[in-house]
Amino acid sequence: MDSTAHTLDLSTRYRNRPLVSVELGGVVHRVPEGVTVLEAMWYAGIPVVRGAGCLGGACGACTTTYRAPGGMAPKTGLGCQIEVREGMSITLYPVDPPHKPTYRMAELDDPAEALFTIYPETRRCTLCDACTTVCPQDIPVRATVRQMMNRQFDLVAPAFDECVNCNLCAMVCEVGIAPNLLGLYARKAVARAMPAPPELTRRMRQIADGEWDGAWRELLALSGEALVARCVELRGAA
Repeated sequence: MDSTAHTLDLSTRYRNRPLVSVELGGVVHRVPEGVTVLEAMWYAGIPVVRGAGCLGGACGACTTTYRAPGGMAPKTGLGCQIEVREGMSITLYPVDPPHKPTYRMAELDDPAEALFTIYPETRRCTLCDACTTVCPQDIPVRATVRQMMNRQFDLVAPAFDECVNCNLCAMVCEVGIAPNLLGLYARKAVARAMPAPPELTRRMRQIADGEWDGAWRELLALSGEALVARCVELRGAA
């Protein structure tokens, strides 16, 4: 759906809601009360090409900074979850992707020893707590960085179960730490130490033995309506 059609759709859906004045990217717009930041931007006719993803608070694409009415300090969150209200000032946050070292967890001799080689900046944490402040998932980010310095992967991994990798913590870190990537490292390290699920091991063996090669070749040879019909058939049989 293009932005014009989306604006018309939202105008119809929320036609009975009262309007509030919010500032979007420096310009004041009248939008329905209680819609999300992304919906407010679409309602105002502002195309959001970059910064919109799942719309369910899971992908972290729509990082947003906003100032509440009467508030001095700006706040951060996800644009698909924050509801607008009268007097808010909003802009999508320009998050730069952090540097991502390349490594294979399965090939590391000791993940604990390799941590500071792969992420040497971890030791530079100044305990400023900016990372915790901006986290839209309320993860105790600073505490997990300290735990990573102590190589307490078993404590860090579950703390990042709700992480959506929005990169806000990395964006505000003054010493270049990407806590979300440290959390991912910890989760990989913990998973590596656990026994593999037997179902997964069996399926990987079947794939390696070529058990599904014939079925894949059959699907790849189909196109158009035949492929759609086959997929519907397989889904119905599942």
